[in-house]
Amino acid sequence: MLKKLMGLFSRKTLLPYEQLCLEAWCDSLPEAAKKVLRQQLEDVCLVQHQAEGSKVCFYYRDATSCRLFHPLSPVLHVATVVLQPPSGSDAQVMRVKVYVHRGRFFSLEFPKRPERYALQHKLTLNDLQVARVDAHEMITPSSD
Repeated sequence: MLKKLMGLFSRKTLLPYEQLCLEAWCDSLPEAAKKVLRQQLEDVCLVQHQAEGSKVCFYYRDATSCRLFHPLSPVLHVATVVLQPPSGSDAQVMRVKVYVHRGRFFSLEFPKRPERYALQHKLTLNDLQVARVDAHEMITPSSD
């Protein structure tokens, strides 16, 4: 479902490991929060890769049209998606932070440029799998 939505964006698409992170985080959410995330993703008009790929930001068409998550803190590190190669050790994990800004999904943030991190830790980015999703903040749909 999310892959179809992300494919609609004409400006940029997600790389396979970025898509994997987004889907894993979405799958870890309660149903009501999943619905809000999907609605927000439908409103994304630009996916921008910053800092040589270590930050992926999502920008919206209309900042007032989509439903928000609660709490509405300015910046909230809501989860960390831990990626690992199929037969990797704990030393070969990549932790990707998921941020919500003012109730709206905003970014995926990698520890370093993913290509450099992969090289240093002998990882192949497209072979990574989700080891786990660590939730840091409970987010729920805000009341309208």
